Amino acid sequence: RRVPAALAGIIAGSLVHHYLTMNSHLLLGGTFPSLIVGEIEFTKAWAGFAAAFGDGIARNAFGVFTAGGAMAVLSALDIMITGNVFERLSYQRTNGNRDLIALGLGNVICGLLGGLPGSGSITCTTNNWRAGGRTAVAKILSALQLILIALLIGEVLHYVPAMVIAGLLIVVGIEQIDKALIKQVSGLIENRFA
Repeated sequence: RRVPAALAGIIAGSLVHHYLTMNSHLLLGGTFPSLIVGEIEFTKAWAGFAAAFGDGIARNAFGVFTAGGAMAVLSALDIMITGNVFERLSYQRTNGNRDLIALGLGNVICGLLGGLPGSGSITCTTNNWRAGGRTAVAKILSALQLILIALLIGEVLHYVPAMVIAGLLIVVGIEQIDKALIKQVSGLIENRFA
């Protein structure tokens, strides 16, 4: 089997970035912070919960709710776009209300446990579908795979330059463009103004 193009791009881009920064002393931007997963201490997260809820939120209520609202809107948009991409791939309808409720509950629980908010992933959804994942088991296995990768090679991710990941995201975004629709719209514009 061949190496996936995204993985080959990350490896090649990282090697070129580090070669250029080491040999020519160019400043090409930073790398991602290390994702070393250490001991998770929920007691620390919960110890300051009551104090933060009483004091911190009372003083910073506007900032807390503004930031939380912005994250909620961005996550909701992301999950709806991911659902749209899935619908175009599979020709199946998704249940947007169920997805938004699950995302909201998951983010509330993560926040209470000291975690970070999450959202849908167009990349994981697309790759999962192309690899043959058609059931809920595929989604669970994909999540477990990401956890395993973070645990096993989290420190290696520190060496991946941010610009390489940005380039990968641009390529994935371009792949999501509906070229047939653009061709159809440009044909309509040409006929309209010809």
